[in-house]
Amino acid sequence: MIKETLVLKRLVLAVLATLVAAPALAATDPAPGPGWKLERSVLLLRHGLRTPLETEAAVTGLNDLPLPAWKEPASLLTEHGVKATRLLGAYLRDWTAAGQILPANDCPAEGTVDIWTNSAARTISTGQALAEGLAPGCNVKVSHLPPGTRDPLFSPPSEMTGFKPEEAIASIRAEKGDPQSITAPYKAEIALMEKALGCDRRSPPCDIAGTKATLSLSADGKGIDMLGPIYITSGTAQVFLLQYLEGLPMKDVAWGRLDAGELARVSRLHALLFEVYARPHYMARHTAFKMAPRVLDALSADKGPALTLLIGHDNNVAALSSLLDVHFQVDGYGQDDPPIGGGLRFERWRDPAGAVWVRLAYVAQTPDQIRHLAPLSRTEPPFTEILPIPGCADTGDFCRIDRFTTLIGQALVSR
Repeated sequence: MIKETLVLKRLVLAVLATLVAAPALAATDPAPGPGWKLERSVLLLRHGLRTPLETEAAVTGLNDLPLPAWKEPASLLTEHGVKATRLLGAYLRDWTAAGQILPANDCPAEGTVDIWTNSAARTISTGQALAEGLAPGCNVKVSHLPPGTRDPLFSPPSEMTGFKPEEAIASIRAEKGDPQSITAPYKAEIALMEKALGCDRRSPPCDIAGTKATLSLSADGKGIDMLGPIYITSGTAQVFLLQYLEGLPMKDVAWGRLDAGELARVSRLHALLFEVYARPHYMARHTAFKMAPRVLDALSADKGPALTLLIGHDNNVAALSSLLDVHFQVDGYGQDDPPIGGGLRFERWRDPAGAVWVRLAYVAQTPDQIRHLAPLSRTEPPFTEILPIPGCADTGDFCRIDRFTTLIGQALVSR
């Protein structure tokens, strides 16, 4: 009996030791198993909730009512957006503490957190709000180029990447087809947009789906311009979603003509912009020309910050997702539409044998979590989806670091 009791006690202790050895991450992104160690994480995030851009809703002459006014100037984070971003930062503190890469309560040690934002005001404000949520009172540094300066990490110039607009147009057409065909499967979503705009109140009713789509060189010959259904609906769909996230009364969200489910459907129209400007390989390679190596360097270096936050824009997230050939859909959004404040989370893990692996997830607050400023935790996390990397299908959710390095290199090669 004594011997059996000792055996049972040793078994219990062994199980407890195993539980301690595995980081206690959220149920949506569990640790791979005993003996695995999370070493660091790199996140490429879109900025937080902002006011609409000045020309974002391209509906002049189509809408029967004026768009609601915002308290803050165009393109800046709202007060509500700052609060929502701080909540995401607090969740990152909880998540990194559970993974045992940052402390739960103390300030992070110098050099263990690296936050780099684009130079736009909204990205800088996002980085600051994330730092405040991640480490309150710790004055974590948020780095960036001088405000308004072009940062090649997020927006590499054409002379750096070899971008040629004629080649871009030919590549987009070869990969995606005529721009009119991109919107063809989304007549129902465009009909929702027409309902919101009050098109049925016009005589004759406006026909957005039937608007001629064009893809051509820009006036200066250095870029590409697109007109047609995507141009009309993409930014407008985003504005409606921003209204919802901000917590405006539903009568002021798409003039009260769309509910939350319909907003999610028209969100796909916003994502169609990236089917032209970010997800085709030619465009993805040029947009992520500096970002992909930056992420790889942060993951593959023998030593580095426990947490790296790179704060950019939706096209940055879309381009890197495309280079890795992954797709995502966050609750409340359309397929491949990069949510406000969310993005790609890369994790570096070491297995019991000492091999290094990469796991990829998409993490973002849902529209309702932002609208209601819902507190986040490991038990009430933001939307989290593990994204298996197609080039590593034989190893499931994890990709060996050498294989991941090869995939990034191959993706950056011009086709």
